[in-house]
Amino acid sequence: MPFPNKVKEEALVKSRRCCCICNEFAGVYVNVHHIVHESKKGSNTIENAIVLCLKCHGEVGHYNEKHPIGKKYSVDELKNHRDNWWEWCHDNPSVPLPKNPVSVSPSRIELGHGEWRTKSLLNIYNKEERFYYQVCVKIGTESNEVQLENIGIEPIKGANDLKLQANSIEVDPSVIRMLCIDQADNKVILLIIRSMEPHGVCTFEIQQPTSPSLSSEKTHGLTFAISSFSEEPAASGESSTGAFINFIPPEPLTVLRLAMLLRRI
Repeated sequence: MPFPNKVKEEALVKSRRCCCICNEFAGVYVNVHHIVHESKKGSNTIENAIVLCLKCHGEVGHYNEKHPIGKKYSVDELKNHRDNWWEWCHDNPSVPLPKNPVSVSPSRIELGHGEWRTKSLLNIYNKEERFYYQVCVKIGTESNEVQLENIGIEPIKGANDLKLQANSIEVDPSVIRMLCIDQADNKVILLIIRSMEPHGVCTFEIQQPTSPSLSSEKTHGLTFAISSFSEEPAASGESSTGAFINFIPPEPLTVLRLAMLLRRI
């Protein structure tokens, strides 16, 4: 039997959808693999799960013991790879992935002690010589006094590559903002940037419309991390009566609120 969905989701979250061997971000091209195979009475629990990209999964799962070229991955080696990567992900929840072609800076914004710092800049970088699509930035809060729905996010610099027209409304879905509940039951903001050009930069101004009082004895901050991205553009289209664009969420989410730029023409 395959892993239950709850175990798969836990393994994917722990790994940040990266391969536990090569540490490359794999996105949807990822497998949750049995360290001890089911045929050898391996369990369907999180203790027997490891997240692998397609390449590493092929090497781990298709080794021919009757033609032993090279050295097969052992159970202990797979567990060490898994545990070391899960430990790094746990200890660095807001640090950009070490091999990510897309990064976010800063990974944390300090909101101040007692008085809100009204404005900060957030930059998303594409470090590669190619386009990336559906870049998802996950924004969380370290303070129960900061309400994410009140955070202002203003695009300053970035792509403006698509406009869809529906009757008298022109929709620019280059950046979509979603207020969600994630798999860990935390309220988060997800920014979805439709595309980033080679070596492109998207800049956002993070602001608070009002200036609430914050407890001076506590630390208050926002955290930022790249949640996912794709090498393929999202499907989109339009007809005489409407328009559509599809986005693939990086994880199962409960969407509370969705917003995008609307301009009446």
